[in-house]
Amino acid sequence: MRIEHLLMGAFLALAATAGCRDASPPAEARRDPETVVARWKGGEVRRGEIQEALDRRLAAVPQPVSPEAWKEIVRQVVERRVRATMLFDEAQEKGFSDQPEMRRRQTAAEERVLAEDLLAQETASVRAAEPQVAAEVERRRSAISSEEARKFSHVFLRAPESDPAARTKAAARMATIRQELDRGANFNQLAEKYSTSVTARGGGRIEWTLRRSLNRTAAEVIFALKEGEVSTVVASPDGLHLFRLDGIRPGKPVDVEALRRTVRQELDAEARRAAMRARRQQELDARGVEPANDAAERQEMENRLLAETRRTRGLTPEIEARIAEARRQAVIEAYREALIGRLDTRPTEEEIARYHREHADALLLRDFQIDLLFFPQTGDSVADVYAAGEAVGTALREGGSFDDLLRRPIRPDAQLCREAHGVDLEALGRTSIRLRKALLRLRPGEITPAIYLDGPRTDVAPGTCVLEGRGVAFVRLRGLGTRPLADVREAIRSALVKEKEAAGIEAVRQRLLAASGLEILVPEG
Repeated sequence: MRIEHLLMGAFLALAATAGCRDASPPAEARRDPETVVARWKGGEVRRGEIQEALDRRLAAVPQPVSPEAWKEIVRQVVERRVRATMLFDEAQEKGFSDQPEMRRRQTAAEERVLAEDLLAQETASVRAAEPQVAAEVERRRSAISSEEARKFSHVFLRAPESDPAARTKAAARMATIRQELDRGANFNQLAEKYSTSVTARGGGRIEWTLRRSLNRTAAEVIFALKEGEVSTVVASPDGLHLFRLDGIRPGKPVDVEALRRTVRQELDAEARRAAMRARRQQELDARGVEPANDAAERQEMENRLLAETRRTRGLTPEIEARIAEARRQAVIEAYREALIGRLDTRPTEEEIARYHREHADALLLRDFQIDLLFFPQTGDSVADVYAAGEAVGTALREGGSFDDLLRRPIRPDAQLCREAHGVDLEALGRTSIRLRKALLRLRPGEITPAIYLDGPRTDVAPGTCVLEGRGVAFVRLRGLGTRPLADVREAIRSALVKEKEAAGIEAVRQRLLAASGLEILVPEG
């Protein structure tokens, strides 16, 4: 495969990386569990009562946690606990728990706890087979790169060996580029100006790439450079290359033992889930019960039967406490649902029309008017579509007209979407987040760089622009407008319902907090 194609593959297959988190709680979180953290009209909140909730919240936020962020976490956890208690008390006062449907839900919650406890006891010793664990460890180990990665910028001048005249011209152009670099010119600007690569419009930048992902010749040059260093001119059968090394990310050895522990935990959990499913079916078979078709009804039936078996083994104080809490939570959740269900969230036609008038910049109302040029990929090779993308990029950089490229596409099988509008951003994001992001960054008149679409289908504008398969696309934003009210009425209605529901829920929260007389005594928890 050509150097250029391998470079394009690396460029178009970028992936974001996420940072690691340290979930260790601050020292304040490990103090005496009997310390009173807050006081309200219904009693006190002790540190031990909220510790589990604090640990869950802490694990879900970036580390380290600042003192201000920690105080906010404590406040939210305490308020949530107080609101839940007030909801339960209010439901009791109104006789909500005595309603037949509520009693049924409490019974279902109790049976779920008993069923889960029984299954946990019976599957506690279930473990995945060692050969399965070993195979998965090896699979993941081989997929984890411990290799050094490098990012670089690249100028490419297409000049095949079979075309001496083009080769001579490219060599002269490379000499000019080197002279401009020596005078202090910006490498990326020169790449944008001169390179015939599909990456030119991005300044020739290639993100983190492994040595084995590159052509041997390119790899030897790039991995011999020092950071910031520019290579000599490199010749390949397709043209001339110039590289600048922009960064080095050292490889890290794989901690095989840590990986094995993770895999063991995951596969053991999976094995226990499979054993639990089998045990549920076994209970149905042993009782001669025909399961319901509805999944929820079936699970309730299984829980009921398993709970009966669990009761015959006797209940400990710990399981009785869990049952009591499950029944309490069932009341809280049902009462909260009832309060939300009574909220009037229906928007009027006047509110819908006002939203349409006053929120023209909202994404759901924005009408992207676009032209799109798409080169479909045939087979597994990306060479042809990259070559077409390079040609389009070169034509645009040399002042060519995108309209001319649409009128006379470089390839006869190119797919065109002329003056398409009504882009469905939600559907587009589901099929190509890369294209959605590129479109949102455009200003009227601008054209995206080459965008690789990995298919199998990209819904750009429903009914007018749907792309099948993989390939390279260019999009021009002709203009932005506002979609007609008739086209977005239901989307606006849905948005307003969510807004009204959120406002109603917040009003309930504020009512409960105002009535609670809550005072947080130890903000650090």
